Amino acid sequence: MIIFTLISFSPGIIVFGEDNKGKIGIGLNYPGFSVRYFKSDRTAWEAKLQTETNILVVGARLNKYSNLRSNNKIQIIKGLEVDLVSFKGDTAEGYGMAAEVFLGGEYSISNKLSLQLDFGPALVFLMDRDYKDVKANSLEFVLNLGINWYLRGK
Repeated sequence: MIIFTLISFSPGIIVFGEDNKGKIGIGLNYPGFSVRYFKSDRTAWEAKLQTETNILVVGARLNKYSNLRSNNKIQIIKGLEVDLVSFKGDTAEGYGMAAEVFLGGEYSISNKLSLQLDFGPALVFLMDRDYKDVKANSLEFVLNLGINWYLRGK
């Protein structure tokens, strides 16, 4: 995982976008939404909220962009994500956190609309609310699929 992290933050061949700084995007993903803000032309911070029956995940992402092609239609996304998790089941209720390193791509349909797909390993740590010594830790592989709408185009 350390090697994957080092590779994912190495510089891209061609830098994506020349005027992305300050751009804001709203994303719909399964099962939730996100808000993305470009701190610079290549770096975006993202807040995510995902919910499913009796599960709530709130997280933050750091996205690093680089081009796959010179026409800026496809960008490679590399990044880190940290999430807080809350769950309630038939026999357990609790909370925890997850940390993920991911790699993926974003395909621009237009200067305001794009499709995104990324995946990566996530370390998940969960704890029962009533029985603090009942814990579950695992390595899971996460696939994210979404559509992004940018409020301010290139």
